[in-house]
Amino acid sequence: MRGILKSDEYFAEKLSKSDEEVAHYEELVAKVCAARGENDRGVQNGYGILASIYQNRINLIYTSGIRDDEIKETYISLLRYYVKTWEPDNSYFELIKVFSLAILLNIDSKNEDVAALIRLLREADYHDYLVDFLLSFIDKKCSENYPDFKWSNTYESLKDVESENKENAIALLKSYLDNQWYDIHKECAWHDSHKSTKTTYYGYWSFESGALAKALELDDSSLKEQLYYPYDLVHRGDD
Repeated sequence: MRGILKSDEYFAEKLSKSDEEVAHYEELVAKVCAARGENDRGVQNGYGILASIYQNRINLIYTSGIRDDEIKETYISLLRYYVKTWEPDNSYFELIKVFSLAILLNIDSKNEDVAALIRLLREADYHDYLVDFLLSFIDKKCSENYPDFKWSNTYESLKDVESENKENAIALLKSYLDNQWYDIHKECAWHDSHKSTKTTYYGYWSFESGALAKALELDDSSLKEQLYYPYDLVHRGDD
């Protein structure tokens, strides 16, 4: 177990419920889609629900340390629904998570859903420093380097990580994780979920930090025990 804030029993129960959720909504959405077509509002809502379920499921699998072999498969399922529902005003944090996971799971623009998502961003003229930086490692054709962040008070400090030498870069990344990452996400629904009486905690992971460390080939050994750093995912071998 990588998450220290809940018990093994908690995660086992959450995984079981997640299995049931996936089966239920996959079947329901397929039936409604067959009856009404993919453009039906209910189907689109169902796609959004499934994208959310699969996002949470990735966190849950990784945090529990159980069934790690399902992470990539779960991500592929997430992509399938995420690309169907993405719009420019959707969550910026989720978009960063999706592209960060692509790097961590060795998935590039040869994947048709990743390629479709990139096309949607370009059609919407959607640019952001961190998005473009991540895309440059996912698709070699994405060479644009947008200088600004779309949203202030988010990931600005990560810009210095790229510009520093590798020793300083890892120190800056550690400072970001230790002092900034959790607070940056205080408006997210999952923030402080481990304190809730409801079973809404899936684990806290800075996937973007892992993606940067992997992309920049940083020595991240000093981050191995950091609370939010997905060290094992960074060092996952190619499937």
